[in-house]
Amino acid sequence: MERTRVLLINGSQQDERTGRMIALAQELLEADGLEIDILDPAVHRSADVVEKWLFAHAVMIIAPAGASVVALHVKPPIDRLTAAGYTAHFAERAYGVVVHGKDGAIDGTRHLLTLWLDGMGMVDSDSFAALDRHLGYHEADTCEQAFDGEADCQEEVRNVARAVRNAVTELRAGRLSPPERRARAA
Repeated sequence: MERTRVLLINGSQQDERTGRMIALAQELLEADGLEIDILDPAVHRSADVVEKWLFAHAVMIIAPAGASVVALHVKPPIDRLTAAGYTAHFAERAYGVVVHGKDGAIDGTRHLLTLWLDGMGMVDSDSFAALDRHLGYHEADTCEQAFDGEADCQEEVRNVARAVRNAVTELRAGRLSPPERRARAA
């Protein structure tokens, strides 16, 4: 069996916290033997987005609240694939989402991302699949210092990565099925 591939999507153009969270997730997942591919939508072409999604067994999106990068660079090519009949392909994929930022926008961004992924038939990775957190935005520290000082938030990012790892492992072993199959079996 080929190695399990997880696509980490950086939904930010220049946010240092997002990059640190990507690094935390990558470190944990690689330590568990998973192959990691990173997509920075701000610098990749649509063809890169499509290729990376098609070869991934799981997807983890990490983005600041209100991230237009995901909406502009990731969603359109994937929506085209879904419209072209690739829905079944994506239904075999697990996902996790981490959204960080200002209190007023984080919940809405997380909700929109999870609705989109659920609508594609992807499998959420459990109660840890979606995380939204306010990360030190009112402090005088630099972005990196604020995130580095928040051990609880770092651990929550790792928990989302662990949930994605567990879900994709169960999916690939046939012990977890996409939502529509679970509904038909009930």
